[in-house]
Amino acid sequence: MMIAQALEGYARRPPSLVRNVSVHPSGAWFRVDDGPRVHCQTRKTVSALLVKLASEAIQSAGTPVSRNEIMDAVWPGEKVLQASAKNRVAVLVTTLRGLGLRSVLLNGNAGYYLDPCVRVHWDA
Repeated sequence: MMIAQALEGYARRPPSLVRNVSVHPSGAWFRVDDGPRVHCQTRKTVSALLVKLASEAIQSAGTPVSRNEIMDAVWPGEKVLQASAKNRVAVLVTTLRGLGLRSVLLNGNAGYYLDPCVRVHWDA
């Protein structure tokens, strides 16, 4: 049921041209297809989000990661107002999309996820 919610609207969007996303296990960098590494190690929150999304994509492609799960992964133990949490997550997602994952980083009512048609894998 959750995958169906996450994929709502998926059929209406054009398919991604991206086929593979390689991610360093620490989130220090990612690579789209055979492109250059995009380094994230100086952006700890971006790295943490990248690891969370990649982990979920590898374990269960298409399963969304909720805002609360992202907050727990990126800012563990920190208590913030819902509006602040929403803004923080939106800024992180926008940043990650701007770094090169725009066509791959999707969202639905249940949360954010990497395109299940794209192969996501760890690469050291």
